[in-house]
Amino acid sequence: MTPRNNSVHNAFAILRLISTPGFDLSLAEMAERLGLSLAAVHRLVSTLQQEGAVVRAGRNAYMLAPGLAELGAAVDTTAVLYALAQPPVKRLVRRLGEVVHLGTFDGEMVTYLVKGKPRKKTISPTQEGTQLEAYSSGVGKVLLAYLPDGELDQYLSDAPFVSFTDRTITAPNIMREALIEARKRGYAMDDEEVVPGLSCLAVPVLSHTGRAIASLSVSAESKNFTETFKTEALATLKEEAKALSAALFGKQPDA
Repeated sequence: MTPRNNSVHNAFAILRLISTPGFDLSLAEMAERLGLSLAAVHRLVSTLQQEGAVVRAGRNAYMLAPGLAELGAAVDTTAVLYALAQPPVKRLVRRLGEVVHLGTFDGEMVTYLVKGKPRKKTISPTQEGTQLEAYSSGVGKVLLAYLPDGELDQYLSDAPFVSFTDRTITAPNIMREALIEARKRGYAMDDEEVVPGLSCLAVPVLSHTGRAIASLSVSAESKNFTETFKTEALATLKEEAKALSAALFGKQPDA
């Protein structure tokens, strides 16, 4: 493993502290929280100020500066996700032997950004770039489940929803209950709700703030979705989703 540069690591730890809502910390408090010397924190914060990443807004108040916003504006999140998702999607296809997707929430639709498929014939109707309604698919459900409450309320207020099969959930109150349950357990399922005979299991790819920025899923004929397969798929998807999250946002301490 490549040794990490502690100065860079500590600078980002300071940026995360400063970005936390409701925390106005002095340099001494930052040092205590991070286990660093006051001199080290002063040096790092001064450097971040010189680089336009941090501004001092008061005696014990620091804020992220517009210089960071300019850097952030240059990030093409879709392109980054597409590039980084290729290896895990291929690994999941090899391990599970079924269709694998990485999906993102786009307005009120789900975009299937990356698709991996086995050599065998499948009944999955998607292609890369396909958009489907979020409420009916496993990929969409898990993304909806991690929306902030206000955004979810807004989404559900657009009812009525259209049925694609006789199993599609269309009632907003039932949908809300299903999404709350999906968030509690950390995954969502589509049980023949888009295509008869096709089921899907999906897990979120989480940011360091706990927001789902994407979803990894496996789709298979319902007859192949045994409890054994589901258990293996869930563990494998979660493993790859966690690794992808770390690649995107940095490794976070275990809760």
